[in-house]
Amino acid sequence: MNPVLTVVGSGTLAPSANRSSPCHLLEADDARVLLDAGPGAAHALARMGKPWWAVTHVVFSHYHADHFAGLPHLLFALKWGRPAASRTRPLRVVGPPGLAARTQALRAAYGDFIADPGFETTWHELPRDGRWTDEAARRTCGSPTPKVRSSLRSRSTPPPAASAPSESTCCPAASGR
Repeated sequence: MNPVLTVVGSGTLAPSANRSSPCHLLEADDARVLLDAGPGAAHALARMGKPWWAVTHVVFSHYHADHFAGLPHLLFALKWGRPAASRTRPLRVVGPPGLAARTQALRAAYGDFIADPGFETTWHELPRDGRWTDEAARRTCGSPTPKVRSSLRSRSTPPPAASAPSESTCCPAASGR
């Protein structure tokens, strides 16, 4: 499958009839990568007919509410929504420094399903100079963006050769591995 990038949302937190908060979906082979998940991301994916239940990765660029606040709703939908309720596929969540603290705050506010949604979830909090690569998702994340000190840049890599293995790895510089 050729990679397909869908702009799910490109707005801000300000309500708009035409634009949602930031969220992009990259579909490549078996990977379904959300780049940011602003409020309403799961609903916007559903409205667009995109397989929200098949998301394999969520990569956060930074933690402004318009980029991050849709995470609890997505996890809730992946745990209890149909057809996701029987999910067995792992979910990878990647973010800049602060991911662990924000995840714990969300757990305190929303409940244990944040940390234990009923399927394997791995959390990759990258240090400012860290890198994370996932060959299956064809994503490499690392180095801060100029916008926010605690931020990540994300880039897509060319498709692997047909014989190349598709394995998720985390670079040694990344914490939590």
